[in-house]
Amino acid sequence: AARAKLGRLRASEARLPELEAARARDTAASRRRSDAAHLAARLLRGHVAEERSRLAALRGAAFQEVEVVWKHVEQQVWEQLLTMPYQAQEMQEVRRAEEEQEESRAEEIASEEAWVVSMSQPLEQALRLQLGNIGEVLRAFLAASATA
Repeated sequence: AARAKLGRLRASEARLPELEAARARDTAASRRRSDAAHLAARLLRGHVAEERSRLAALRGAAFQEVEVVWKHVEQQVWEQLLTMPYQAQEMQEVRRAEEEQEESRAEEIASEEAWVVSMSQPLEQALRLQLGNIGEVLRAFLAASATA
């Protein structure tokens, strides 16, 4: 029994370099997998950091663009607010000028009507006299024609 045990021990001892080589291969493969995982994690962290910095730069650029647009809009609003009283004043002045033109035109028309009335009265009287004279001449003509 001891010899059988000794034989098995020697057989195991003979397999020992093969088992150690397999364990070394497994350890190396495990180490490579671990190194690859660490490298992948490091690369991923680096990629994430790059993406974060790129996004931060994009956010910064977008914020600057928004800030520029905001300042432009704010400036336009202030300009409009500041010019509104002047624009209202200008509109009032234009309305006043139009009203004055309308009043002056109405006065012109009234004076023209008054002139026409003043001129038409003497003409009307002259026409009545002429018509009266014509009427008398016609009556005289008709009377002379009737007697002849």
